[in-house]
Amino acid sequence: MFRLLRKFRKNEEGASAIEFAFLMPIILLLSFYILETSWYFTRIVVFDRAVRIVTNDIYVGAVGSAGLTAADLEKEICDEFFLSGTSSSCRSSLVLELTEVTDFTSLPTDDAECISFNSSNQVVRPLVDFNVGTGSSVIFLRACFSTEFLLPGIGFALNVGNSDGRHNMISSAAFINEPT
Repeated sequence: MFRLLRKFRKNEEGASAIEFAFLMPIILLLSFYILETSWYFTRIVVFDRAVRIVTNDIYVGAVGSAGLTAADLEKEICDEFFLSGTSSSCRSSLVLELTEVTDFTSLPTDDAECISFNSSNQVVRPLVDFNVGTGSSVIFLRACFSTEFLLPGIGFALNVGNSDGRHNMISSAAFINEPT
């Protein structure tokens, strides 16, 4: 019996499999952490780009600001924000706020309003100001897009998400309406 145990103790076959078993979960965790972080920041950049493009379209008059509705603006942003999924899911997760700015004290000072969920897991859309202003008025646009993480239980998502497991991407821009 002792001979068998000595032989087993000297046998080093499978040692690399044990090292692999210890290190592979750490390597996978780091890989998924990098993937989630990269996806998160890529989506933020693309969302901010979509808001800037639509703001520029309003500024140069490509989108008529006189009859502009929240649905029109949401559609334009979701069409530009190609990493948002389908257009309907994008529009249901997007909250837009347009505020006319008369002086520096009329800028919104509170946090952006984003969608939330009630106790029965139904979407609650906040009431926000949507004032497209008149010709030559300064407009402040704030957009909030609420989305889920790819891997909600790993690393980066644990530190950034809301209590409901989602995260909010907020972009803002200011522009002057074209004179009428």
